[in-house]
Amino acid sequence: MVREVTGHPVPVEMAPRRSGDPAALVASSDLARSELGWTPAKPTLHDMVSDAWAFYQEHVS
Repeated sequence: MVREVTGHPVPVEMAPRRSGDPAALVASSDLARSELGWTPAKPTLHDMVSDAWAFYQEHVS
């Protein structure tokens, strides 16, 4: 998906899990949504990557 947004290949290096790494990572914003009425400005990973790429192009490159 990053390649789709940026038009550039992203090198990936697969490696075994390190000592101390959790078997899985899970996160949820459900509590913030229900308790605070919060909604994310960038709700999808595609939105987040697109926004970060636009910022990079404007400020870094």
